[in-house]
Amino acid sequence: SRLAGVDLRQDSAADRWPAYNDLCLTLVSTVLAAGRDVLLLSPLTPDEVRRSTAAPALGEVHGAVLDCSDATRIARLRSRSNALADDALADAAELRALGLPVIRNDDIGIGTAAQLVAGWAHAQLHT
Repeated sequence: SRLAGVDLRQDSAADRWPAYNDLCLTLVSTVLAAGRDVLLLSPLTPDEVRRSTAAPALGEVHGAVLDCSDATRIARLRSRSNALADDALADAAELRALGLPVIRNDDIGIGTAAQLVAGWAHAQLHT
């Protein structure tokens, strides 16, 4: 948000997101060009990645959704003062509808969730 000069979480900043996505994915493509694998944790959908100006340099991209039940999501969001549960639930529903693999993180700690994500990522490198 500081780089963009506007709070990117606000709807009024929606026109800035494509440039922000391009910047992030260009950085990812630079790391890939150096011969390193990249695990990018982001809210980008496969279509948003494909629309990026950096897409040709990314090669094959695998996606998954880190997800929890709506009840768990609401409980987690209640502990944050700036959480918009309705928006978060709508976003989660959209991500679930993409048909990507889902990594569930209900009732587990962050360390276990990280292990699940790492296991999924490792499997993608060897498929």
